[in-house]
Amino acid sequence: MCLALIAGFENMTTIISYIVLKSNMLVTANPTMRSLWEWHAAEEIEHSGLAFKFSNYVDNRYWIRILGGLLGTVMVIGAIVVGMALLIMQDQSLTNQKTFDDLRKFLFTEYKFLPLTLKHLTPYFKLEFNPKSEDLYQYGEKVFLNI
Repeated sequence: MCLALIAGFENMTTIISYIVLKSNMLVTANPTMRSLWEWHAAEEIEHSGLAFKFSNYVDNRYWIRILGGLLGTVMVIGAIVVGMALLIMQDQSLTNQKTFDDLRKFLFTEYKFLPLTLKHLTPYFKLEFNPKSEDLYQYGEKVFLNI
């Protein structure tokens, strides 16, 4: 179950990394921070599927993968939501209209984070899922080639 949870966690971080790199949402970030976060996203993509393969090798029962995938996804999303909430409260911008506008752009309009996450998450729960079925390496390679 621990491997299945890690595989689910890794799947979610790969999806996030793909969305960040494909959308180029870090283009306006501080160059040092942009470089750091792009490298980290590329690294997540680079090792994507490793825990999935190992987990399936150890125990390939479908229900184990599904439960681990759900738990891993909830952990990643929970950490993001809590982190964002803490930063918004610390910045005292919870009631700021710009915060809501930025969140709407991030989740639904400009970056479409929520619809894209759901689109790329659902295949994980199909019986025939293979993490290598969609070639995401091209997004990581672009980052690694520019280092």
